[in-house]
Amino acid sequence: MSDETKTTKATDEKKKSPMMLIVLLVVGLVGGIGVSKVMFGGSSAAAEPPPEAGEIANIEPININLADGHFLRIAVGAQLTKKVPEKAEAWVKIEGAKVRDAVIKVFSGKDMATVRSTTGREELVHELDELVTESTEKAVMKVYLAEYVSQ
Repeated sequence: MSDETKTTKATDEKKKSPMMLIVLLVVGLVGGIGVSKVMFGGSSAAAEPPPEAGEIANIEPININLADGHFLRIAVGAQLTKKVPEKAEAWVKIEGAKVRDAVIKVFSGKDMATVRSTTGREELVHELDELVTESTEKAVMKVYLAEYVSQ
C-alpha cells in the first residue's frame, strides 16, 4: 500500500470520528429527553392543575319522557369547582337551567332497558357529565344522581 492510500484512509477515519460522535450525542440527548418525559410525566408547567371541589348544587327533580310511554324522575347534584364565586343555591338560580336542559337532552326518549341497566345508566351519566361540564364552562366537575325512579 502506498503512503498516499494510508494517508487518505487515516484522513477519512478522522473525518468519520467527529461525525459519529455528534450522531451519538444527538441520539443520546433525544433518548434522555424521551425517558425523562415518560418518568416524570412531561412538563408540569404546561399542565393545568385539577380543579378543587367546591359545594354540591342540588338540582330539583324533573320528569323525563322515555320511549313507549314510560317516564323517569331524576334529580342530580352538580359538584361545583371552587372557582364558582356564588353559593350553591345562588348558582342553581343562575345556571341550574343549563343542567336541567342537559338532563333532558341526555335522558329524553331513551328506552327502559337502557335506563334500567347499570351499564346504560353509567353511559348516560357519563354523557351528562360531559355535556354539563361543557355547558357550564367547567364550573361543574361531576354530576351525581340524587334521585332516579323509572316507570
